[in-house]
Amino acid sequence: MSEYVSIELYEKYKQQVWDLSLAIQTLGIDRGNECLSDAEIGERLGLETKVVTEIRCMAECDFIPMQGYFDAEERKELRFKSIK
Repeated sequence: MSEYVSIELYEKYKQQVWDLSLAIQTLGIDRGNECLSDAEIGERLGLETKVVTEIRCMAECDFIPMQGYFDAEERKELRFKSIK
């Protein structure tokens, strides 16, 4: 586990941090002012920025399936080939 975040703290805040973070990027959907920096999330939740960053990074591993990373690489390769 992290240097800054206990399991209990992570479990308590992971969904809130994830929902407020810039980590969620959905093409075509305007999230308006919902996306906050780690520092802004920290202010809102009463957490240090480094703790929010750690929670967000850990949550990415929980919420984004590994296949998403593989698919993203394939999409980038196809886009690059279409530009040539």
